[in-house]
Amino acid sequence: MGYRDETFHALKRLAAFGRASWFNLGDHDLATHIHRTTMLAEGKSLSDAAEAIRVAVGVKARILPMSDQAVPTMIATDEGELHFQEYLVKRRAEPVVRGIRFDAVDTADPANGVLEAIRDADRILVCPSNPLISIGPILAVRGVREALRARKKEVVAICPSWWQIVERSIRQNAC
Repeated sequence: MGYRDETFHALKRLAAFGRASWFNLGDHDLATHIHRTTMLAEGKSLSDAAEAIRVAVGVKARILPMSDQAVPTMIATDEGELHFQEYLVKRRAEPVVRGIRFDAVDTADPANGVLEAIRDADRILVCPSNPLISIGPILAVRGVREALRARKKEVVAICPSWWQIVERSIRQNAC
């Protein structure tokens, strides 16, 4: 979606310096990325960065990342393994997908407050962009699938057809 009237001055300047410009980030998104990356380099957590961004842009709802540890989505293709963003944006989803792997998920813990938020919520809303790459890694983080399974009567999804995939995944431990 992006911002209305977004500009791409920073990306164009990076390209002029010979830097990669395939990830078409607008200036607003690039500023957010720089802010988040700087906070992480300063030793802050992803949760800290999400909270700072939430407050700065005026979002009232609490936002929690699934984990404070990095869990990159890796796509196994007929041309080798690619980071999800490289596969989708740079390569435009052209290579044939052979599998999906969530790197380091076996050592990732839920971010502080995630399991408690699931436990204490009146309703749990699942808003996937794609069941395999947005819901899959969340369910793969230790304890999250079980917490959602314990609250399955309170879990709802935006798109019923996607929810069927999520529900089946929770039942069958597919992700």
